[in-house]
Amino acid sequence: MRRMFPDRRFDVLDLDHPIYRGYYEYANVHYFTIEKGTHTRLESPPRFMGLNIAARTAVVLSPYDMTCGWDGFYAPPAEAKVPDASRTLAMMPADAIRMGINLVSYTAAQRRFARAQAETREIDAEQPQRRAELAIALLRHNGDWNPDPNSLYQLVRLAGQQTSIPISFDFKPVEANVEALVDTPVVFMCGMHEPELSDDQVDALRRHLRAGGFLFINNTSGFARFDREARALVARIFPERQLEAVPADHDLLTRPTDATTLRDAGTLEPREAQLEAVFVDGRAVVVYSPNDTLALLKGVHDPYANAYDAASARKLSINILCYALGR
Repeated sequence: MRRMFPDRRFDVLDLDHPIYRGYYEYANVHYFTIEKGTHTRLESPPRFMGLNIAARTAVVLSPYDMTCGWDGFYAPPAEAKVPDASRTLAMMPADAIRMGINLVSYTAAQRRFARAQAETREIDAEQPQRRAELAIALLRHNGDWNPDPNSLYQLVRLAGQQTSIPISFDFKPVEANVEALVDTPVVFMCGMHEPELSDDQVDALRRHLRAGGFLFINNTSGFARFDREARALVARIFPERQLEAVPADHDLLTRPTDATTLRDAGTLEPREAQLEAVFVDGRAVVVYSPNDTLALLKGVHDPYANAYDAASARKLSINILCYALGR
């Protein structure tokens, strides 16, 4: 996998990953192992590793045997045991079968989403009027920094079509250093895992924001792992401040569209917009969305994601962009 995807990596899947609840909900599974002829059973959280491509777990690695469990086999007879043979754990048959069904369920549910993510649709068209150029920076970090490029390109298209802002938008990946950030006042940060920014990179972001820059952090798929890491990062940038809930009458939720009440991508039921921000002298310098605000801009989403529906995503993302440019 490292040779196939040198810019990707395996990470341990958190227990809130859909694979652990795709059909059967699991917190613990049963394993067995053999050490020096002794057969031991134990119970522990399941352990899978995943490699993400385009906001979905495309490769799953089980470090412990499952296929023997699918065949109803979990230990050799006593006379066949090899006392000195080294072994790892293996999943017991009942759990192996159920977890296998979860894997199949996750893959099947992701199929439409995976097809849509197989191509990145770039915007290439003549502008009806000359516009100044502005690159919206996409922060490059040490985690999965560009998990959903399709949605970002659709934001560029929407900004040109649905606003009268005389700007030609583009996206530009940037490093977290002062030299790269100085020409990109609006910075987006996306991810699904730890960004792992150094102290120097955090300091560069702090200086950029205090100098008038803007940072929007989007929790791609809305999982708990990135939520923890995003909050920890904001606390490192502004240790003396805290993320606060954005009031319902704030410009982020009311201008140019009313985004106070949105809809859920999965159920289409109404849900309140959930944005948090760090305010400095009345200006929101960091805006964080615990739910995926960008996913549905491309029209198809991860069915397991915590996201807003397409119309809601358009409203909220345009509001955030207009606020950033107006400040």
